[in-house]
Amino acid sequence: MATRAQRSRRFALITAFYASVLVLLGVLLNQYLNPLPSHQSAYGQDWDDLSSFRDDIQAMGIDTKSLVSSPLLLEDVDDPANTVVIIAGVERDAFDLPNLGQTDLGLDALKGSKGYSVSELNAMIRFVDRGGSILVMDDFGFASSVADAFGIDLSGARLFDEEYAVELDSNYTWLNMSTDEDNPDEDQTPDHTRWATSHPCARFANNNVTISQPGLAGLCAHRWNSETRQLDYDPSFHMLMNTPSAFRETETSAALTIAAMGHSSQESALDINGDNKLLFDAELAGQTVDVEGPFDTYIEACDGNCSVPNTGRIYFISDASTLINAMYDYEGYNNGTYTEGRIPDKQMPVNDNRMWALDFIAESLLAEASNLSDVDVTETQISTLQATEGMQVIFEESRHGQQAPLGIADAYNFLYYILVYFTSDSTAMLLLFLILFIIMEGVLIRKKDPEDWKHVFSVIYYGFGDATRYGYYNKPGKIRSALLQKVRNSNGLSVDEFDRLSGRDLQEMIKDPLLVKFVFEDRDYSLEQLVTVIKRVKSLGKG
Repeated sequence: MATRAQRSRRFALITAFYASVLVLLGVLLNQYLNPLPSHQSAYGQDWDDLSSFRDDIQAMGIDTKSLVSSPLLLEDVDDPANTVVIIAGVERDAFDLPNLGQTDLGLDALKGSKGYSVSELNAMIRFVDRGGSILVMDDFGFASSVADAFGIDLSGARLFDEEYAVELDSNYTWLNMSTDEDNPDEDQTPDHTRWATSHPCARFANNNVTISQPGLAGLCAHRWNSETRQLDYDPSFHMLMNTPSAFRETETSAALTIAAMGHSSQESALDINGDNKLLFDAELAGQTVDVEGPFDTYIEACDGNCSVPNTGRIYFISDASTLINAMYDYEGYNNGTYTEGRIPDKQMPVNDNRMWALDFIAESLLAEASNLSDVDVTETQISTLQATEGMQVIFEESRHGQQAPLGIADAYNFLYYILVYFTSDSTAMLLLFLILFIIMEGVLIRKKDPEDWKHVFSVIYYGFGDATRYGYYNKPGKIRSALLQKVRNSNGLSVDEFDRLSGRDLQEMIKDPLLVKFVFEDRDYSLEQLVTVIKRVKSLGKG
């Protein structure tokens, strides 16, 4: 019988075990069970969601999917070259489990876990390395870790620019699509430095290929001109941003080609100290001074030559709102489509956000059209502009709040993330087995008589529990099976040898008349009778 000290120690261990589990679960689930407002989601219909962009992609014949658990699932994408991932507004930090897999991917800039865990960042890097395309749009969210992983420094500071949408206010600034920092005039939108000639839509437009109807233009249908029945491709973009940030100096990398594709104007500055005021006098003691522009606001990083089709690439824009419904579909917004029919007091100005976004999708997926020689770019080759089976756009939704009562969706996504994490790497799977082993040890701690779990046969623990649980395990068949197994083991017989025994031989082995009767008579027994039988089975063979 356990002493009072043993019982006290056992109770303390059990209490400590379950308290630790509860504290751990509380810490892990805290941020996931706190509901967040849902915005910048491809599945929302509000003015600050991305549903219009998603609808256009589906209209092209491209499948759209979502990641609601973790970007770790990018490891399972079979055809990255035909896949685009959209990350818009990373609204919460990562739940960072230890990175147990390969981390040396030739990128020295892999730093940390703001927004995404190191394991998730590795999955994104490998996705790009395998030919996939990613678009990251964020300003003050948690996407800085993604930029860091590719050698790009997202400042996280508010960008102020004199070149803003006067129809609205200074929060809405224009993105200058130019590498010429000395010529930032927003009225002079220079050509995209690469898409002017290499973009598949541009190549068909430059060769004056006639396309009879927009459906035949495929992923370039947004460029189709109904009057000329040709693609009207203009490689300049007049893009609008809402309270953007900006990038600072980028690191050079032997593994990546990094190019700045868009800038703020000369009359811009970063609010480094975050006081919504611009302070440039460095002589003011004790003050953090702001920094004058221009700054990069649109960056492209490629795993090799960006002009080569099927090259993995990732785009960064320092504004999470670039493709929200209000700016992407400015006509619909101005007509009240996303504000329950209410006409906004201030009209959204004309911009090229939609044109640029659809050009990005086309350029990322139309590898076959990009591979055509100038001689082959003819009307007979317009089929290369069509969406093909396997093309997909994946919206990364795991860092957005999910619309479900009591955080059920978020809790499900968290648990799914745990599952993906432990099945994505052999080392993590080993860790899972260790955790299960620890849980089993906790179960053993809770048992009252752990010494009976040795390699000694005991009918009490033949699937029953201890004597206080006889009422629950009132099963004569199991007791009879346990008795026969004990008799066979005690006599050193194999299963076949034991099965060939005659009834008389079996009775001589058992010897106990009560147990012999129990074996050979099939009748009902009371609880008291079974308790007696079990005690006789335990004493069998002890003298």
